[in-house]
Amino acid sequence: MASNQITPYWHQLPAFFRYPLRRPALDMLGITVAVGVIPLALGFAFFAIICSLVMLFMLLKYGYESLMYTASGEMDPPELRDALSGEGYALPLKQLGVIICLFVAVGMVGSVHPILFLLLLVAATLLLPASVIVLAIERSFFAAVNPVRLSQVALGIGWPYLGLFGLVLCVQIATGTASHLLAYVIPPDFHPLLYLSGAVFVGNYFTLMTFHMLGYTVFQYHEELDYPIDVSLDGSDPELALFEELMEAQNYKAALVELRSLLDRDPGNPEYKQRLLRLARLTGDADVLRKEGPAAIRVLVRGGRAQDATDVYLDCLQADPQFRLDAADAHDAVARELRQRGRLREALHLLNGFHQRFPNHPLVPKAYLLAARMFLDDAGKPEQARKLIGYLQKHHPDSPYTSEVDSLARSIA
Repeated sequence: MASNQITPYWHQLPAFFRYPLRRPALDMLGITVAVGVIPLALGFAFFAIICSLVMLFMLLKYGYESLMYTASGEMDPPELRDALSGEGYALPLKQLGVIICLFVAVGMVGSVHPILFLLLLVAATLLLPASVIVLAIERSFFAAVNPVRLSQVALGIGWPYLGLFGLVLCVQIATGTASHLLAYVIPPDFHPLLYLSGAVFVGNYFTLMTFHMLGYTVFQYHEELDYPIDVSLDGSDPELALFEELMEAQNYKAALVELRSLLDRDPGNPEYKQRLLRLARLTGDADVLRKEGPAAIRVLVRGGRAQDATDVYLDCLQADPQFRLDAADAHDAVARELRQRGRLREALHLLNGFHQRFPNHPLVPKAYLLAARMFLDDAGKPEQARKLIGYLQKHHPDSPYTSEVDSLARSIA
C-alpha cells in the first residue's frame, strides 16, 4: 500500500486512545497492575520490588510487540500468548542501555561548553522516538544509538516526525497530569493501594498508547523507511465493515460466508486473503491454512517477522500434520525460532526431507547443518547428526558451509 493511501497518524488520535482499552491490551494492563500491586498489599516489600521489575519487563515486551504488529498493518492488539513468548525480553534492557548511552555521551561531549551540552541534549531527546522505532524493528542496540541511523528514520518521516515527537511529549505530560489528578480523586494517604493501582494503570495505559502510536507512524511511512509490510490493514475498505462487525461478535461462521462473498468478487485482493488466514487460524480451517499459509509465512519471513511466521506455521501444522512450506528460504528462520521455543520435534519435522523437496538447492547444506546441530546438541542423538554430516560431505563438499560441517564432524568423532 502506498503511504499516501494510509490515514495520517494525526487523524488517528481517537484510535490511539482506545487501543490500550481493547482486549488483549486491556488484559495486559490488568495483569501488570496485579503483578505490581498485590505483593505490596500482602506486605512483601522486597518481593514487591522484584514483581515491579517483572511487571515492567512484561509491559515493555508487550509494548514492543504491539509496535511491531501495528507497523506491519495489524491494528488489533497482539494476543498475550504471541506477544509474551519467544525472543524480545532483552529489548527493555537494551532500551535502558540506549537511554544511558545517549545521555552519557551528551554529558561527556557537552562538558566542553554549556551551549553545546544544551544542543546535544535537545538532539538526544528529539531522537528518542526514532531510537525506540529502530530498536523495535532491528533489535540492535548499536543501531538504536547510532545517530546516523536515527537521523535516517527522522528524515525519512520528514516534518511530521516533529509532530510525532510533540505527541509523545504530550503523552508523557498527560501521564503525570493524570496521576496528579488521580491523587485528588483517590487520596494516597487514605487509600494508598487503590491510588497505586490507579497510578500504575494510568502509566501503563499511556505507555502502550505510545508504542502503538510509534508503530502506526512506521506503518504510515513504511515506504520512506524501507520497511516491508505484507498487506493493507488500515480498515479503510468499507466492503469489510460487515465482516469486521461479525468478527467482533465472534460470529465466525457468518464472517466466513461474508468474506468468501467478497473474495468471489475480488479473488486476488491481498487484504481479503489476509483476513481469511486470520479467520482460519481462529477456527482451525485446515483447507484455508493449507492454501494460504505458505504464502503468508513466506511474506512474514522475508519481512523479518520470524516469530509471527512460526505462529502461523504451528497453526497450519496443528490443522494439517502433513503441512509443508513451499519456499526454501523460509525454512531456516522458522526452524531456528522453533528450536528457540523448545519445539525440537516440529523443527526437525520442518527440515526433514529438505533435499528431496528442493533438490540441488544451495540452502540444503545450511538446513541440514542446523538439523545436525539440533540432533547433536539438543536431542542427544549423535548417530542422526553423523548421518546428516556424512550426506553433506558426500553430496555438497564445496558448499560455503564445508568448514562448519567438517568442524562438527570432528566434534562428533
